[in-house]
Amino acid sequence: MQKEQEHTRDPRSSGADVKGLALITVDMIKGKANEALNKMLLKGTGGNRALLSSFADKYNAILKGDIPQATQGLQFGNPKFAEEAASDSVVEATSCEQDFSGNHHHSPMRTIVRVMLQTLQGP
Repeated sequence: MQKEQEHTRDPRSSGADVKGLALITVDMIKGKANEALNKMLLKGTGGNRALLSSFADKYNAILKGDIPQATQGLQFGNPKFAEEAASDSVVEATSCEQDFSGNHHHSPMRTIVRVMLQTLQGP
């Protein structure tokens, strides 16, 4: 339900076809990834530079690799390419969350990561 609500808040959704809705989803993922990265960079990890570096690397992979790949896949009519990029985003975000829990840290953007994963994984 939340995913549907977020899509309907986007003015592009009213006349969007499946490709348009997929592009809106990619934009939502990009926004959540940027939000998570910015929040982490501002809040930090309690002095754990390795954890911060790992987090930044994973989210940069999403923002600079997976998101552009998903967008191009959709724009050029290759939804499988876009799906693979979205799946990679899930792996990166999940790995980041596991890094935090494995280091006895509570991820300051746990909610953002979960919303991003729900958006990627669907209902």
